[in-house]
Amino acid sequence: MDQKRFGLLAGLLLLALIGAIIWGLRQKSQLAAVSAERAAIDQELGQMTLMRDGLANQVDSLSAAYERAAQDNEALAGSLVDTQEQLEAARRSLAQVRADKEETVRSAYNIRVQIDDLLRVRAQLEDQITDIQAENDSLRRRNVALRNELSGTRNDRDALARLNESMQREIEALTLDNFKATAFQVEAQRGNNDRLTSRGRRTRRIKVEFDLADVPAEYQGVRTLYLVITDGAGTPIPTESPITATATVNGATMNLRAQEARDYNIESSQRITFTHELDSRLDAGYYRAQVFTDIGLLGASSFHLD
Repeated sequence: MDQKRFGLLAGLLLLALIGAIIWGLRQKSQLAAVSAERAAIDQELGQMTLMRDGLANQVDSLSAAYERAAQDNEALAGSLVDTQEQLEAARRSLAQVRADKEETVRSAYNIRVQIDDLLRVRAQLEDQITDIQAENDSLRRRNVALRNELSGTRNDRDALARLNESMQREIEALTLDNFKATAFQVEAQRGNNDRLTSRGRRTRRIKVEFDLADVPAEYQGVRTLYLVITDGAGTPIPTESPITATATVNGATMNLRAQEARDYNIESSQRITFTHELDSRLDAGYYRAQVFTDIGLLGASSFHLD
């Protein structure tokens, strides 16, 4: 019994020893594994510590950079505002420049139009000046001609005045004191509009007017009046149908070659008009218009044609 218990105990102890050895080996193996794992962890922890320290340094650097960036950001924000204001001002300036450019273009166009207008006006004025200069030259020549003509007209006027004086003396000698014309007037007319002229080649008719006033009763009644137009030499102007008649002047008989003859009912006072249409043009010179009755000369007047 004892041996069996001893043997059993010995077997149990052996088994326990074997179990202890096995457990010890396992513990050693686990301890080695744990040591290896711890060494690895320690190594990794060291690396992580180094990484942490590096990251801390980087964070510090980044913090400093952030501060600088924040300061730069504030500065840049202020600069951005200034830049935006400057940009807006530049845009306004550009818009103004564009508007000024457009206005300048319009002004330049308007100025060009004004220049073209001024050039046309200048050309017109130059043409007008040329025409005026030519007209002035013509007027100067005309002025000289008019001066010469005026000088001749003065001479003609003086000659006509002398002729009228001589004729008035003749009229006084040939007319009756109480039966003669007054306000005796002669007009040279041209065309069909009764326009007056002094040009012999333009004269188409001779118009004679005069008044009879306070005519005595013995001279009143129907009488034939004769219009006689002569040149400066006393020759009657040509006519297609001359009228021949005689008149008694101060007891002497005169032969008449008249251009017109008309019967008038002579009254105490009246205005008488003779109009003679010329058959041919008259030359320049002196002429005399006379009105006769069968008993004498009523009146006369001289006129001059150029």
